Amino acid sequence: MINVILSNISNLKNNLYLIIIGAVLLTVLVILIMCFIKKLKKKKQINNSKLEINDSVVNNIEVKKDEIIDNKNNESIKSLGKFEIELKFDGFYFYLIANNGQLLFESTSFTTAIGASNGIKTFIKTVESEPFYVDEDKFGRFKFIINKRYIGENYDSKSACESSIESVKNFCKTAVILSYHYNKDAEKIYAKYKSNKITTNINWEEIERQETNIKPSGKYEIDNRIDGYHFSLIANNGQLLYDSTGYANLSNVKEAIKSFKKAVYVGIFNLDEDKFGRFRYKLRGSGYLVNYVGESYTTKVSCESSIESVKNFSKSAVLVPYKMKQEEQSI
Repeated sequence: MINVILSNISNLKNNLYLIIIGAVLLTVLVILIMCFIKKLKKKKQINNSKLEINDSVVNNIEVKKDEIIDNKNNESIKSLGKFEIELKFDGFYFYLIANNGQLLFESTSFTTAIGASNGIKTFIKTVESEPFYVDEDKFGRFKFIINKRYIGENYDSKSACESSIESVKNFCKTAVILSYHYNKDAEKIYAKYKSNKITTNINWEEIERQETNIKPSGKYEIDNRIDGYHFSLIANNGQLLYDSTGYANLSNVKEAIKSFKKAVYVGIFNLDEDKFGRFRYKLRGSGYLVNYVGESYTTKVSCESSIESVKNFSKSAVLVPYKMKQEEQSI
């Protein structure tokens, strides 16, 4: 009987030892797993930090916490901002955007993402080296122009335009350049857009004869600005339907009006909504690149209405004779 009891006590001790050893091993295993998870999290934080710093270095500018340190003059600059690249139906665009989300500059289209990325670098260098000019059109809108190549947004006042110039200068020094991420759906839309063919076998002499029977309505006006001669298509009620880019001389801008009218006949209108909620039409002529970009509208309906107005008034509008300014006559 005593031997049985002693044997049971011995077995109980052995089982207790096994339980203790198992508990110790389980505790060690849990500790090891927790250490491993903590190490992974720390590694991920380091990689994210490196990624943020690498993406934030532009023109020898180093990002530190919430400040930007300009290595050239070692002055602390609070502005940051970002450059974004987006693929739209007609090509790649880059945007300069302030911290508060305000659009400071939108580029023209590029055929590749690399082209848009290189375009950002060229834009930054141009902002640093070339003067800004404030241009006012006949509709009381102000926009900046750099090197007759980069044209800013429209502003209602000169002071607002001048303020945007200072913002562009500041944010170009510090803006983070975000990498373009491949978008399969956008790539398909872009490829389809480029593959669309436009009929150019048109008897333009016959069309010109038909236009002579159309009652004159609307007008084309020519204006000489900082970056050259522009033409505008204006409806009867004074609404601006299209405002062209600058041309070198009067002869070129008059030929541009003819090209615009032909593009309206045979081209393709696309309604474009950007990431800032603005709607514009884009008119593609005989090639696959967009040749004409319309005014900005706050609603899709307004933009669609402007497309119909362009189609109607482009045929019936009369070219207003251009009156040379005094400074042009003296050249």
